[in-house]
Amino acid sequence: MKTLKHFLLLFAICSFLQTSAQVQIGNNIDGEKENDYLGASSSLSKDGSILAVGSPFYIGSIDLSGKVSVYRNIQGNWVQIGESIEGNIERDFFGFSLSLNDAGDILAVSAYDYLAPNGIGVVKIYRRKSDDSWFQIALIDNEGDNFGFGRSIKLNSDGNTLVVASDGEGFLEPGHIDVFRNDGTTSWSRVGQTLNGNSNFDSFFLNVDINSNGNIIAIGSPYNPAGGSSRGAVGIFENINNEWSSIGRGIVGDVDGELAGTSISLNDEGNIIAIGSPGNETDTETKGKVKFYERKDNDSWDLINNIEGDENDFLGTNISMNDQADVITVSSYFANSGNGISKVFKKNNDVWQQAGSTIHGEEGSLLGESTSLSKDGSTVAIGGSWYDNQRGRVKVFDLNNIVLDVDEYSSLNLSIYPNPVKNTLFINNPSNIDLQEVAIYDVTGKQTIKFNIKDQIDIFSTNRLDVSQLNAGVYFINLLTNKGQKTYKLIKE
Repeated sequence: MKTLKHFLLLFAICSFLQTSAQVQIGNNIDGEKENDYLGASSSLSKDGSILAVGSPFYIGSIDLSGKVSVYRNIQGNWVQIGESIEGNIERDFFGFSLSLNDAGDILAVSAYDYLAPNGIGVVKIYRRKSDDSWFQIALIDNEGDNFGFGRSIKLNSDGNTLVVASDGEGFLEPGHIDVFRNDGTTSWSRVGQTLNGNSNFDSFFLNVDINSNGNIIAIGSPYNPAGGSSRGAVGIFENINNEWSSIGRGIVGDVDGELAGTSISLNDEGNIIAIGSPGNETDTETKGKVKFYERKDNDSWDLINNIEGDENDFLGTNISMNDQADVITVSSYFANSGNGISKVFKKNNDVWQQAGSTIHGEEGSLLGESTSLSKDGSTVAIGGSWYDNQRGRVKVFDLNNIVLDVDEYSSLNLSIYPNPVKNTLFINNPSNIDLQEVAIYDVTGKQTIKFNIKDQIDIFSTNRLDVSQLNAGVYFINLLTNKGQKTYKLIKE
């Protein structure tokens, strides 16, 4: 029984990693009508079971008031919980940015253009009741100090600390960052000082993030010149005695036009950050790049590894990393002429490897405009608000089959051929690893053939297997060695 359980785990890990894509959960979530722009924002609970989706340009009874809907995964179907929450003022753009806490019962939503044309902006906080209805528990308006309050927002794990970015009225003045904390009642008070941009190029803080505890925040300013032209910069701050202090020097882009900080994502502790640089060029091709930095004892940030896009991917316009910093979803809504793409990567032995297949958006959908990976790394929601004449669409995928830990198996230099196979299967073993056993299982997990080195020494000396007795169909072949084991999907003709 133990051996079978071990194999079934291996079966799930390796067969899906080698041959399968991520599995979509339920149907697509689409906007009700054209120009809803559903999917411009999205946020998942920690376990991926609750999903909030924003339609900031939704036109209901009020023009461009915006709307947010929340869904629960019930047996593989996304079922709306509670009624949709709509903005209540013309040009509210309610849902421009939103964030769920880990439990999925606290929801923060920005009405980014609230009180247009002045565009002051507000953030509203909601709590989910036992009957799944949502009720507003707070409104944070920043007393009208900053233009475009709520451009980007993020809650910490408990949902009691909120970081808010404000535009600087286009490029006319620097932007601002404020942090608020709930005192356990309905009151939200500012934590520490307001952080102001250094120049007018810091007017668009396009992305903010906060660690689980709520004491570390990160701010992306992709248009910061950083000694050149739009190289981009990221600042990381820690709350020490109610004052936000910079952790080391800011992280800046390496080349002009890199736009570092277009997207950012912190891990649970806040000591690792991923930074999207969609404008990063390699040999004149705008591939885009995601860079990973780790905080050191002296508070410097060291580059530890990176992910590079393919030709003209502009990879990194949106990223979302899990708590453990070993799974990340990387999107580009510019790729494929605005169709958009998303890719999931898993870190194995400190190397980032793509897991599953690339997710492609429909024509002109801008898939990846919003990207939310659950903090446990099991689920990702990807939005494209331009789908079907701006109706908008969100797709949600189960990643469990492609991001399970495969360190033990991925390093073995073994392969099989031909595949599909008719009668004779060969094992390619260029490193001469000590093969001990080969077993073939059908899709139910039942063993159909087993080759043991003690009984069939000739097979292991020639690496040739007779599989003629197998019926046509799909099987899984497990190669056991003295250094571990590896499993492949096998198709018998």
